[in-house]
Amino acid sequence: MPTDYIDPNPATKIGRMRKIIFDLLQEHGAAGTIPTSNRFLFYELVARGILSKEKDGARPPDHIVHSALTDLRERGHVPWDWIVDETRALDDFTGAASVQDWVESVLAHARVDPWDDDRAVGAHRKPLPGRCVARALHPLRRETRCHQRPSRRLFAH
Repeated sequence: MPTDYIDPNPATKIGRMRKIIFDLLQEHGAAGTIPTSNRFLFYELVARGILSKEKDGARPPDHIVHSALTDLRERGHVPWDWIVDETRALDDFTGAASVQDWVESVLAHARVDPWDDDRAVGAHRKPLPGRCVARALHPLRRETRCHQRPSRRLFAH
């Protein structure tokens, strides 16, 4: 990962925040405290007097941290695995008396890749244009095993 970052829009509020967060993550890397979390970075910036916990407008005070960090991650400046969210987890303690019992219990959910077509390779893995679209299409994506991720941007670039 590069050790220096020059923001494409350094005069904007979000541009300044991307630079601040990039530098803060460099400190974490040097100190061996990676991975870290959005929330921890936000409170570090509050403690340093860079941000306030007070709501300023319609958005929550940590919104700019999330936006800036997501921008840095999507553009490849910050590795995705450097940031964790320990408040969310998917634990599955499903078990069975035997391997055969387990296979029989999950067999009804098994699917062969419906996209086994050269024309569709990669087409089912592109970002969706927004979280609301991803949410609306979730039942269809689940049924067709279409692996897409929501994007913060209206159109993928």
